[in-house]
Amino acid sequence: MGASYKFSNNTVAVDYKQIKWSAAKGYQDFEWKDQNVIALGYQYATKQWAARLGYNYSKSPISEQTYSGYNSAGLNSGLANTFNLLGFPGIVQSHMTVGGSYSLSDKASVDLAYVYTPEVSNTYKNFTGTQDITTKHSQTALSAQLNYKF
Repeated sequence: MGASYKFSNNTVAVDYKQIKWSAAKGYQDFEWKDQNVIALGYQYATKQWAARLGYNYSKSPISEQTYSGYNSAGLNSGLANTFNLLGFPGIVQSHMTVGGSYSLSDKASVDLAYVYTPEVSNTYKNFTGTQDITTKHSQTALSAQLNYKF
């Protein structure tokens, strides 16, 4: 669900989505929780160029598993923890973006974008249940794109 409001050369947008990890095949085996995601965006655009800012927030869908025995997928809590932190560490919570577009002609344009995700850290019991395993995760990305309209 989302909404945007445009005034003059400015556009402000807000989006909300819920990711149903608990119903997603494979992820339910590792007991991921459903995730609410909020995104905010701003764009200033002219006929030839646009500048954009964005922010995205969602709480991590994983948490330390502490059950005794095995879950419905046959995993013990330590194995689930090890996969969640090492195999697919979905623990980051916020992303900040900046980018822009520039029209070279009626048919060609260039886009640039930068994404920054601050570092987060989680510590859970590993697959043996006797040692802690810590994962730190952050991301940065830079992308460039050349567009051509046929």
